[in-house]
Amino acid sequence: MKQFGTFLTLACVAALFTCGAQNLNGQDPQQTQVPVTRIIQPDQGGVYPSIAFNGDITEFLKLLSHDAQKNIIPSPAVRGLISVNLFDVTFKEALDAVLPVNGFAYVEKDAFIYVYTKKELDELKAADRHMETRMFRLNYIPAVDVQAMIAPVLSSGAIVTTSPDALSTDAAGETWAGNKYIIVRDYPEPLEEVAALIKEVDRKPPQVMVEATILVASLDDTNRLGVNFNVLAGVDFQSAEGVLSRPSSGYNTVSAEGEGETGGTGSTPTGVAVSGTAVGAVFGGGGLNIGIVNSNIGLFVDALESITDVATLGNPKVLTLNRQQGELIVGDEIGYISSAEATQVSTTSTVTFLKTGVQLKFRPFVMDDGYIRMELNPEDSDGGLSASDLPFKKTTEVTTNVLVKDGRTIVIGGLFRDKVTLGRSQIPLLGDIPVLGHLFRSSTDQNRKEEVIFLVTPHIIKEEVDYAAGEDALARCDRIMLGVREGLLGFGRERLSAAHYHSARQQQAAGNLNNALWNARMATYLTPTFVDAYDLRNELLGAQIYQGEYGSMRLFMRRLVENEK
Repeated sequence: MKQFGTFLTLACVAALFTCGAQNLNGQDPQQTQVPVTRIIQPDQGGVYPSIAFNGDITEFLKLLSHDAQKNIIPSPAVRGLISVNLFDVTFKEALDAVLPVNGFAYVEKDAFIYVYTKKELDELKAADRHMETRMFRLNYIPAVDVQAMIAPVLSSGAIVTTSPDALSTDAAGETWAGNKYIIVRDYPEPLEEVAALIKEVDRKPPQVMVEATILVASLDDTNRLGVNFNVLAGVDFQSAEGVLSRPSSGYNTVSAEGEGETGGTGSTPTGVAVSGTAVGAVFGGGGLNIGIVNSNIGLFVDALESITDVATLGNPKVLTLNRQQGELIVGDEIGYISSAEATQVSTTSTVTFLKTGVQLKFRPFVMDDGYIRMELNPEDSDGGLSASDLPFKKTTEVTTNVLVKDGRTIVIGGLFRDKVTLGRSQIPLLGDIPVLGHLFRSSTDQNRKEEVIFLVTPHIIKEEVDYAAGEDALARCDRIMLGVREGLLGFGRERLSAAHYHSARQQQAAGNLNNALWNARMATYLTPTFVDAYDLRNELLGAQIYQGEYGSMRLFMRRLVENEK
């Protein structure tokens, strides 16, 4: 009984002690975290085998600083409980693992490691940041295009200025004559992104050579056979004077004085001329015409086969930069008055030009995989002005957008047209009689075929190939002009001056300087614009000679310079 009372008394005392502890600390002692610290010393490689900590972040930083012999300085705002268990980590790895997930960050400066909250660090960085100004030189891309491209990477307070672009007007005024620049004022980080972006986009663009082939082939086959009664129109069979001819351009009437003879002032026929009773046969521009006229009976047999075969080949070539439009026109520009405005004192007319010939317009877009997308408009046309000065144009063209591999040829368009025309003229009823009906009718058959083909071949020009092709083309042009000059008359001034210049060079090489000088002077006398001859003459004289050496203007300038000294 006494033992039970003693136990009860102890229980009451423990209860009072517990309540007092709750009142003093304001929390339940069973819920209080007991600090746990276990940091195993790192090995020779600086790796901690185990780190276990449960407590305030500042205590963790103190222990880690003491153990690693590092100067760690936390800001007053760095507070809070953490619980970590790390294995096989270095000092830096421990900081990187613990601080960010708990809302902290650190900055190393000299021998110190400063620990801040993320908000504090952002404010410090913003206070330390200063805007810088950098100028970027552009080679290939327009400055206005770069300004639009770098806009997403700039900060809100950035300032961008570009140099003026070249104006496509007459060369007048004080326009910008320097290189292209873009000036950016921003923080260092965005400026680095801008530099990387400009380096990527400001590259030399590729060039594209486009070769277009336009083939137009037409065949016109006309056959005519039968009795042509139309040619008898207007023939007076009662008179020997009425004789019919059949030239290629129409029908003429000539007078005849005798059988097989022509006279008077009539035109010479190219067809058949018959007087009285006659038989003639001629193969002329109008085909074969055979006619017999006797009294009031006339019979004309007309036979013709006409074949016209025409082929036109246009092969323009144009070189242009990537994404730039190229245009080539080889033909004529025919002017005509499109409108006129009259006043009381004058009349103002507007002249418009009609372009005909071989034309090629295109714009290439070079891809990274070797393909080229092109906007194409090849044209082969012909035209002129009508009798009333109105323009007309016959054209064969195609407008398309295609994708072609470098160096490959594709067909971008084509037209195949076949037109057959059957014509008959006959005497009613009689022309329908089997077999004998051929004597009373005439047949004309016409077969017209037309083929149009458009081919295109693009080439991405390599720099060394481009230069080699240009030098070869220049050499060809020089040879052509040389060949043309060789055809000039031998006594022409240009031929004589060239001969004197060539002789002067030969005399100079042989050491005959006097003869060389005389030939050089003759070359300059015959052709005053012969610059090479002047250079050779001055070389032989040993000094330049100017006709106006002592002219009034030269003397004035010389005195002016001497007075300034």
